[in-house]
Amino acid sequence: MTPTVAFTHPAAFLLLPLVLLAVLLGRRRSGWRWRATTALRAAMLGLLIAALSGPLLRAPLAGIGVVFAVDRSLSITAEGQRAEAAFVREALSRMRRDDRAGVIAFAGRPLLRVPVEAHPAIEDLGRPLDPDATDIGAALGLAQRMLGEAGARRIVLLSDGAENRGDAAAAARVARAAGVVVDAVPIAAGRPEEVLVDAVTAPQEVRAGEAYEIRAVVRSTVPAEAAVTLSRNSEPVETRRLRLAPGQTAIPFSDLARQEGAVRYRVDVAASPDTMSENNHGDAIVVVRGRPRVLFVTASPTRLPAWLRGQELRVDVRLPEEVPAEATGFVPYGSLVLNDVPALDLTQAQQEAIRAFVGTAGGGLVAIGGGHSYGVGGYAGTPLEEILPVTMDVRQTVAVPTVAIVLVIDTSGSMDTFGTEIAKEELAKEIASSVIDLLGAHDQIGVITFDQEYRWLVPPTEARNRSRVLEQIARLKAGGGTVMAPPLRAAREYLRATPAKIRHAIVLSDGLTDPGDFPGIVAAMTRDKITLSSVAIGRDADTEFMRNLARWGGGRAYIAKDLYSVPKIFTAEALMAVRAFIVEEPAVPARLGAGPTLAGLTLPPALRGYVAAVAKPSADVALASPRRDPLLATWRYGLGRTVAFTSDDGLRWTAPWASWPDVARFWSQAIRWTLPEDTAGLHLAAAMDASASEARAVLDARRPGGAPWDGLDVSGEVAGPSGGRRSIVLEQTAPGRYEGTWPAPRPGTYTLTLAARDARRGVAARTVGLVVPYSAEYRLADGNLALLSRVVETTGGAFLNRPEEAFRPGRGTGEREAWPALTGAALGLWLAEITLRRLPALGQRLIAFAGAAAHWAGRPEAASRTTRAGPDASYDAADRWAVDEARFAEEEALRAASMEQAARLFIARLRGTKRS
Repeated sequence: MTPTVAFTHPAAFLLLPLVLLAVLLGRRRSGWRWRATTALRAAMLGLLIAALSGPLLRAPLAGIGVVFAVDRSLSITAEGQRAEAAFVREALSRMRRDDRAGVIAFAGRPLLRVPVEAHPAIEDLGRPLDPDATDIGAALGLAQRMLGEAGARRIVLLSDGAENRGDAAAAARVARAAGVVVDAVPIAAGRPEEVLVDAVTAPQEVRAGEAYEIRAVVRSTVPAEAAVTLSRNSEPVETRRLRLAPGQTAIPFSDLARQEGAVRYRVDVAASPDTMSENNHGDAIVVVRGRPRVLFVTASPTRLPAWLRGQELRVDVRLPEEVPAEATGFVPYGSLVLNDVPALDLTQAQQEAIRAFVGTAGGGLVAIGGGHSYGVGGYAGTPLEEILPVTMDVRQTVAVPTVAIVLVIDTSGSMDTFGTEIAKEELAKEIASSVIDLLGAHDQIGVITFDQEYRWLVPPTEARNRSRVLEQIARLKAGGGTVMAPPLRAAREYLRATPAKIRHAIVLSDGLTDPGDFPGIVAAMTRDKITLSSVAIGRDADTEFMRNLARWGGGRAYIAKDLYSVPKIFTAEALMAVRAFIVEEPAVPARLGAGPTLAGLTLPPALRGYVAAVAKPSADVALASPRRDPLLATWRYGLGRTVAFTSDDGLRWTAPWASWPDVARFWSQAIRWTLPEDTAGLHLAAAMDASASEARAVLDARRPGGAPWDGLDVSGEVAGPSGGRRSIVLEQTAPGRYEGTWPAPRPGTYTLTLAARDARRGVAARTVGLVVPYSAEYRLADGNLALLSRVVETTGGAFLNRPEEAFRPGRGTGEREAWPALTGAALGLWLAEITLRRLPALGQRLIAFAGAAAHWAGRPEAASRTTRAGPDASYDAADRWAVDEARFAEEEALRAASMEQAARLFIARLRGTKRS
């Protein structure tokens, strides 16, 4: 392997510009000597900077380090454990001289058995901590730490891969980043003769009086005889004896919610043959809430409230005018039922409150049809149509007969503006627009206005000329007396002669008119098959007279409760005139889906009629007519749910349903489907964190308007499987969100009851159940070879077939600090640079020394004289060295003077040249 280099302080390389600075300064002098010293100085600085960066030289090391991670959880059978021990012992016996090895045993937690060392010996792998879980990720993490950071490193994982705690894939990614390879030895899962409870399912929450199902799923590896017992609150309820085939068998039980509170269920299996008893049970918990409260709105008597009370629903019957006008008025109720209620009987504020109750507060709405609802009830364009899963625009789906409508509008002085009220004639513009938009292009529309006289403001024309009609209506002016009889006669004269199939007159007035033969006029219209409806406008309107007009004319009478309802009244009148919206014919409902509203019900009998509507694209249609019109449709609107039933409540069109055994249950299930999970705005959930053996509770609190409910004090009590209790406090962690934990080490059912209080009063109490199942190690997992493959592929390892493959050569490196060598090299370059810089003086000294040595070598007699003369001869020699040095200094001075003289001469010549 080629050595590589790493740096512990790479920021030191920011000093490299100093090398460039040294080179630039060295270029100011010429000569080979200065260039050489500059190069030496730059190289020295570069080596010092490299040393400061903390270089680490990575070089191959001999041998390999291996840690054996051995799975000893309960999913490994005794045979598998013996195979693991034999593999590890055989692999350790094949180690080479430079190899090192260690062993850990793991299950829910890893346990060190043998540290990493040369030629270890192991007698027994033993049983690890927390044997009823498998955390492969924790085992890989401990093995990686044991191997250190140098050399070829490998983890050999012996497991079935049945992980039920931790994250082995994430641990493998960490090992790959550290250069550790993970090999795997798959251990085959055993298949003993075993019968176990795989799961017990039940609804988390039900209402008092509601029937529900508890389903036990039993699994067997062999044919077996079994007795399955269901217990409720530790009391046996029912026992089933059956013969189990290999595989899964679902066993349903049913129960009825009798009283509020938490109901604990346990399913026990006694079977033969069987091996383990720890997996022969399963638990479930159902929280029974109080009977839901429903607001039932109707203007006529009906049997439905009695049927619903028989289904354990609390029903409050109210008139349309008693519907709350604010969303907070719906707080006591989980759902609202509108039984053949026209939109005209509800104010704009009431409809907006219903929309907020469903969409924001999560309430439910069930709209039941009839002759006064849906399209003929003025739902088109209202908040009710927005909420419901059907739309009222059926012009493209039904054969609409031709229509002729005459609007008779009072423009007398009493219809003018009074106080802060909008002028009543201004409303006529909205009225005409509403009616014309609902007419076909070839339908007829005419407008008569009257005061003391009448006039055709818009002579009868086709509705496609709506722009001209609206232009004429925009010119309305109020003033004069009130004489209503003549315009009614004029309307009759036109309508009796028109060939339209449907002929209808609508009178808009305050009813304060001069006397006339109104009963006779309207009776004549009735004989000509002309219908008449009336709308009383204003606080001072003669409502009794206007009601009589509609009664005599076979139409409907309305009283405008607010200015917003007037256009909707005329919309309803136009739709009522189009009789094709009401389909009165025998219809056998076709079941299109197995929605929750029809679960467990037989097919309903035929009905005699319904109001035509069109399902919205995202709605679920459960029942449809032979024409494919929706009879029963559901959908979600905002946080709530709504149901549309386009037939009636059983008095007219669904009268045959009275003999249907499931009729009461049908209405109950439709309403219960719309009920929110929590009608007080508190949504409590609990979940188990198996890795920490603790449970977490989360409470989401919302005010009736949908805003987060902050600042609550939330505390409660937890009841465990053995009956022990402990207190718990939830802390706010986000707007409207409160969280808390409690230890849940034992399998079984836990019940959490919380109370939330604000600064003034208690808000509500909520209960939720949590089931902690027996350990997944008892579920006879088939192993997870895919997980082992992912770990091996992530780290570049392999599946091992033979023990000796565990110590196959690997790639690994060791690290050695390189800064001492770099520092020493820099010191050597510094000495060389100093030597080269001082070379002239040193050379002269060497030359002088060599000359002196040669001189003395040529005069041996002088040496003898010196020897003989003693100290005097030494003083003479010193005088000669002094003379020589003086001569050398004199020669240097002369040479410098001559150079200075040459420079002056050169400068003088340059000046002379410039002058010439």
